[in-house]
Amino acid sequence: MTALCGVAFAPLASAITIRDDTPDSSYLTLGADPTYQAAGFFSGGSFGGTLITDPFGLNEYVVTATHPRRGGAGSSPGSSTFTIGGNAYGVSAIFSAPGYNSSTQQNDLSVIRLSAPVTGVTPVQYYTGTAELNKTVTAIGYGFSGTGLTGGVTADSQRRGMNNVIDVLDASTISAGLPSTSYLFDFDNPSGTSNSLSLLNTGGKANSSASALSLEGSLAAADSGGGEFAMIGGTLYLVGVNSYIAAPSTNPDAANPDGHYGDIDGATRVSLFSEFIAQTVPEPGPAALLVGGLAVCGGLCRRRGGSVGPAR
Repeated sequence: MTALCGVAFAPLASAITIRDDTPDSSYLTLGADPTYQAAGFFSGGSFGGTLITDPFGLNEYVVTATHPRRGGAGSSPGSSTFTIGGNAYGVSAIFSAPGYNSSTQQNDLSVIRLSAPVTGVTPVQYYTGTAELNKTVTAIGYGFSGTGLTGGVTADSQRRGMNNVIDVLDASTISAGLPSTSYLFDFDNPSGTSNSLSLLNTGGKANSSASALSLEGSLAAADSGGGEFAMIGGTLYLVGVNSYIAAPSTNPDAANPDGHYGDIDGATRVSLFSEFIAQTVPEPGPAALLVGGLAVCGGLCRRRGGSVGPAR
């Protein structure tokens, strides 16, 4: 926990806390929406990740956060699994974005290669543009839950979804100790009495409304690395990776942010790492392209021998 110019934060993230005046069943229904089927979770720490599309149709690359693994709770090749669509896939390799800083959560993003292609699940495109500000995001979480009045108090491992609106694209403009590679949103009280980013804003850096969305929510303890999804230009994108939760010094849980009203969520902005992600996903070699060509034959072509995977 670090005090940062009136803001305290912790690298927890992405369980779900909800409005106290809205049925939990509504958040469970959002979490089960197949629109967000690309969201899954890892063993050995119960944190999230998102299956992304790639130009070669490999279906074996997951975007997540770096900090759970660096903290000893994350995935590791050969021993961890990623569960999605009801199936578990082994972790084959981990690629962390350069420049990760565990003190500030700068560059908190990793790409994980699975040991086999994911089947029966549609991956999601990752965003490469600049139009995230004011977009409504949907976050999926499996960890602690509660309401804005209680914070995260119950770990029931149920999959929930929540919505919020991106208020700030560069967190460092709000507090110098927050990472420039993350965006922010706050958890508004339905009564309209908490709007932390507007209260912290002294120079027009935040465009935050005090009006809570119908399924407004916050991140809380457990499940770091989960994805945040947004519709931009009619296409669903992965726009963020849950990284940390923060609280102004005036908040009741300022010393230990855990999803109360007024808490602030930070997510790594995926578009800033689009080049890193693209470079991490390899182009298949000739053997893999041959396999793809055989698949197109629709069963009219046959190949003998073992399966051939993409060249690494």
